[in-house]
Amino acid sequence: MKFNLLNFLNKNNKEYYSCLNIRKGFNFYRSNKISSCCYTTENELIIGNIEDYTNLDDIVKDIENFQNNLIQKHKKGNAPKCCRECTNFKKAKWSDNVNKKLSWISLNHYKICNLKCTHCGYIKNDDNEKDSNHELVLKVIDIFSKKEKLNKDITIAIGGGEPSINKGIDLILQYCLNKKYKVLINSNGAKYSPLIAKGVNQGLFMLDLTPDAGSKEIYTKIKGVDCFENTWKNIKEYMNKTNSKANVKFIIEEGNIDDIENMINTCKMNNVKNVTLAFDLNIKSNDYEKYRIPVNKFITLCKENNLKLTISSFVPKEIINEN
Repeated sequence: MKFNLLNFLNKNNKEYYSCLNIRKGFNFYRSNKISSCCYTTENELIIGNIEDYTNLDDIVKDIENFQNNLIQKHKKGNAPKCCRECTNFKKAKWSDNVNKKLSWISLNHYKICNLKCTHCGYIKNDDNEKDSNHELVLKVIDIFSKKEKLNKDITIAIGGGEPSINKGIDLILQYCLNKKYKVLINSNGAKYSPLIAKGVNQGLFMLDLTPDAGSKEIYTKIKGVDCFENTWKNIKEYMNKTNSKANVKFIIEEGNIDDIENMINTCKMNNVKNVTLAFDLNIKSNDYEKYRIPVNKFITLCKENNLKLTISSFVPKEIINEN
């Protein structure tokens, strides 16, 4: 009988709660820190500080060891609280090691932002935190590349603060264009960037614009600043310059559940074709049911208005009605 290695490995994997993301990547955070994932700022998931290394090559092994140790905690049922409360923490048959080649790297290494979104995990002001060194961040990515630790389809995810107003963003974007890396950019639309539009048109950049509201009143309430008109003006500009290839993402939270119809109507008025439905990570499982009606209303209205919808993995499956 022919030996099938894949079947053998699957049979020997153990079923326990763990996470796919920590097996495939890591996160650059503020003050030159590196963390296990991009969904928490808890100190127990801080891997190290780039500035502490005399030899940056050592970071590669340290990240791999940290992630493997975290996997062992998952396997033993000793996962950190921030893991246990994350919707990406799922029960499945897992291998006990990280992937040898990374599929994603997150860049959340700067704090500058023009908004104060109620759902943002980075909203707290900490004078001790500073933007990480952009050039150091790129040097570390280069080391992973030279050691052949990056998948050919590696995705660089760029998030908060706000990328479009960050002083180092053009350096990072041009680096990714030169390397032909796929890039996922999460922007609130505060500023239009021709370089971002260029990357979208080249098929390398995926742009998620997050207005999170379709009306000025709700926008100001949940974003903390009145940038509604300017944001949607920039969104329309992105749509016009990319043939509507850019994506608009709405993070459903307590403050915008009554704004669903306005979200869809505003998308239509601004030539939006692609929409993502996401979910506030601060919402506890006991409160999921409260969001069933607005979530399914959003899904229905997207279908009725021919908007191509992507549903984020963070939206609890149990509140999505079967069609």
